[in-house]
Amino acid sequence: MSKKNISRNKRSRGKARQARREAREVREMLDMPVETRRGVDRRAAQYKRSLIRGFCWLGVLAILCVGGWMLVHKAFYDNPEFMLKNVQVITDGTLTKQEILKAAQVPAKINLLEIDLAEIDSRLRERSQVKDVRVQRKVPDTLEIMVWERMPVAWLGFQGQGLDKRQNGVLLDEDGVAICCHTLYREFYDFPVILVPRDVMSEQVLFGEPVTLPSVNSALELVTLWRSSTPDPSVQLAQLDASRHYRLDVDCEPELHLVFKPDNLSGQLLKLGDAIWHASHQNRYFSRVDLTVADNIPVIYHDVGYAPERHDASSDGVLQPVPRWQPSSGMNNSLSEEEFEAIMSVDS
Repeated sequence: MSKKNISRNKRSRGKARQARREAREVREMLDMPVETRRGVDRRAAQYKRSLIRGFCWLGVLAILCVGGWMLVHKAFYDNPEFMLKNVQVITDGTLTKQEILKAAQVPAKINLLEIDLAEIDSRLRERSQVKDVRVQRKVPDTLEIMVWERMPVAWLGFQGQGLDKRQNGVLLDEDGVAICCHTLYREFYDFPVILVPRDVMSEQVLFGEPVTLPSVNSALELVTLWRSSTPDPSVQLAQLDASRHYRLDVDCEPELHLVFKPDNLSGQLLKLGDAIWHASHQNRYFSRVDLTVADNIPVIYHDVGYAPERHDASSDGVLQPVPRWQPSSGMNNSLSEEEFEAIMSVDS
């Protein structure tokens, strides 16, 4: 068959398909029902009635919502029985109720239901001494604030500054978290000082965040171990130089200098306890002990006439090692309205 005939056949088949498609569309159009004018009007009227009915229901719903909101507002928000009258503060540390209220900025003369609990929680957590917070309402008129504090165990200072124990200084808890000393309590004076280079203080210390220097973590471990297993109760940690990563230079009171390796501190404390025990039986007192040596520990004794002053643990006026604070025995009493307003009027 010639190419001309093939092309003619293809065109014929295409025209036949087109004709069948048009015929099918015509049949479909002929099968469609024809709606009269009356039916169109009836359907338009039904649509309008449905629209009006929907707007009516929306209006009724809006009236119910507004009325319900007004009833709830009148029953609770405008009810004087729900005005804040008591603030109960529970804490396991040294923060006072006045300090917590000033940090929380709880407004006076406010409805209990209008207090933003999340905002109070956020304000309290901004204080580095606060570890965890729970704020909740106790209807009809009481707000309860529970605070768990970070318990400081040591001060953080830099070399050349010495034993710096002051307000707005840097305290550390057992986890190495930096705490700003807002209030200088008497118990804080007994904490040892961990010394680091000045650039570490300015670059790596952020309040509320842990200090990541390994030597500081080793010094904190030593402080914790010393509290639980003191080789000699009359010897207290005063200063720990953590500026070098390979050793800890520790000054104790009275007049004792110790050198530790950063690892296996518990084993070194056991060796120190044995050495102190043997020396005490000879009426000798150490001036310097180097515990970085595995065997034959180098020691320097005080002069023969030296004898540190020792106190009976039960004698009055003698400072003893301060243990970790225990939770307060009970709930703090609520402030009166006058005291509450006086506290909240002070700029925090």
